[in-house]
Amino acid sequence: MPPPPNMSRATGAAVALALMFILQTPVVIAQTTQEGTGEVVDVMMFDAACLNESRCDLTRPDHLVEYFAADWCEPCYEVSPLVNSVSSTEVLVIQHPSSPADEAYVSLSNQRFEQDYRLVFYPSIVVDGAALLTGSRQALDLNTALNNSTTEWGGMESIRVENGTLSIEGGGLEGHRLTMWVTQPTLNTAGNLTHTHLASRALTLNTSQGTLNLTNLSLPSNGTVVLVLESEGPKRLTVASLAPTGSMDLIGAEEPEDIGARDDAPWLLPALVGTALVIALAPAMLMHRRLMNPEPLGESE
Repeated sequence: MPPPPNMSRATGAAVALALMFILQTPVVIAQTTQEGTGEVVDVMMFDAACLNESRCDLTRPDHLVEYFAADWCEPCYEVSPLVNSVSSTEVLVIQHPSSPADEAYVSLSNQRFEQDYRLVFYPSIVVDGAALLTGSRQALDLNTALNNSTTEWGGMESIRVENGTLSIEGGGLEGHRLTMWVTQPTLNTAGNLTHTHLASRALTLNTSQGTLNLTNLSLPSNGTVVLVLESEGPKRLTVASLAPTGSMDLIGAEEPEDIGARDDAPWLLPALVGTALVIALAPAMLMHRRLMNPEPLGESE
């Protein structure tokens, strides 16, 4: 005997509801952070043009924004103007040409991308050496990340720049890494635009060395000299994006095989959804089978 029409309709409705539930349930891929041993301790800056004067006044910004882009990265051309717009006396921006394919490639920028921050994606933004922004909203989330970040820079009070010479007076920097970055407006022919704060040079300084003659380095007069003092080791990054890119292990991850977006297990998401779908539909399918194939009634005496 066929099942009553209302039972068939009920079974179909149950299957439809189960499908809607599975398809509308969001799948969340968590991003992880792990403890790192390194951290940015202090940041100071001065205009390279002051090297022609008797003394350079070093200033300490409230925030450091490090922007990692690449010439071949199309989304980077949309993010770059928004990142440059936050630059001010309180917010220092360094754009790192960290991809070996870049016209203005700087090896220390690549080291910062791969070793210091263990990044995977372009574009990426690191705020104050601690907060990571990736994904489609990273430029929009930048102001929020800056407002939520509190810095207590300090440690380079002993550094002076006089008569074109940088000097470290009294020491106190041992056990730290001191890097000098030079940023300047740089024309990018690939994208036909100017990178306002592109790192054009980088130099790791000996913290035990007393003086360094900067005039011998032929620094650009329109450039900015940035001194970053930090402890050695990978940095601990906290994901600050509302819509981050992918799933990544920021500290302790293996070296990426390919720079850019990476999907280590493309089969995982379909497999999880398929398994959940089978489990959710199993009761409805079993009920439907029983209704379509009822047990034969015994003969009455």
